[in-house]
Amino acid sequence: MYVTVRQSWSLASKIRSHVEEGNSKAAEHDVDDRFAQELQQARLEARACLLEVSEQTGIDVATIASWERDEDQPSGHVRSAVLDVLRQQAEKQR
Repeated sequence: MYVTVRQSWSLASKIRSHVEEGNSKAAEHDVDDRFAQELQQARLEARACLLEVSEQTGIDVATIASWERDEDQPSGHVRSAVLDVLRQQAEKQR
């Protein structure tokens, strides 16, 4: 197969871009996975069931459960707010 230099550079660029995108998605998944674990741990430390977290935050129980199962992810400010509520409740438990 005959490939010009320009075509090979273009192909290499596309491959590099695809690999970088994959690495970025993998890094995002790691962050998301850590959030799911952190959320569950914070909820357990606060001794709160999903229903209690839902009532305290105004977020649907199914949504919170999907976050814990790492099926969906909230935005950054929602993550922080939910974790803050759970941490405050855990402090009250001590």
